[in-house]
Amino acid sequence: VFYGMGHGFTCSSSDTCPTTPPLTNFPAGTGTSFTQAELDNLDWTPVAQFSKVGATAVSTPIPAVIVGYATNPSNTAITPPPVVVAPPPVTVPPPVVTPPPVAPPIAIVPVVQMANAVKICDEGCTIVSMPLGTIYQFGTGTGINWLPPATSTLSNPVLPLLVYYTSFPVGAPGPIDPDSGVLKEFDVQQTSALQTIVFTAAGSTVSVTKIVPALVPPCARPITLQLKGVAVYSGCAD
Repeated sequence: VFYGMGHGFTCSSSDTCPTTPPLTNFPAGTGTSFTQAELDNLDWTPVAQFSKVGATAVSTPIPAVIVGYATNPSNTAITPPPVVVAPPPVTVPPPVVTPPPVAPPIAIVPVVQMANAVKICDEGCTIVSMPLGTIYQFGTGTGINWLPPATSTLSNPVLPLLVYYTSFPVGAPGPIDPDSGVLKEFDVQQTSALQTIVFTAAGSTVSVTKIVPALVPPCARPITLQLKGVAVYSGCAD
């Protein structure tokens, strides 16, 4: 259907181009006398007698025109419905893991001198070498003026070792001077094997070798030989 084409448009021989195809309920006004209500209620359905419109095609009006007027006859602005924004997903924080309590370091309390102790050197000397597994102790006197004995390993103590109380951080609260203001010593415990300890004295660079003899087990049958009432031998009968 061609309607009001104008501007030199020419229909083909197979089409019918009426200037004004009759519309259903066409508004009565003309020109500027049309009212807004007439235009809003314009029914664009051609009449059934129009030669190029089938009965089926014109059975219903154009929905957009009729629905628009029926829902908004006053031609006012229509407010769109609010946009619904989905809430963000709920984030569940990870559970709080409480670390196990850390055991406090063991407090170090001075002790007495270990058994079978052999003095190596005085405080201020430097231990250069000693066998792995050597049991050593730092302190002085016969009272509770010694640090607990320790056993040498591949990593402890680090050699060369300056024999001074700050070199023995064996526990909490840190280095302990077992007898402050008194000269102390470095001792090694005798064992069933001979031990060789190398050290330098305080203020010296000369190496000194100290042999710690093997611990001799007690005699099953100790004896003492005398000559004219004077003891000349004490030892084992075996």
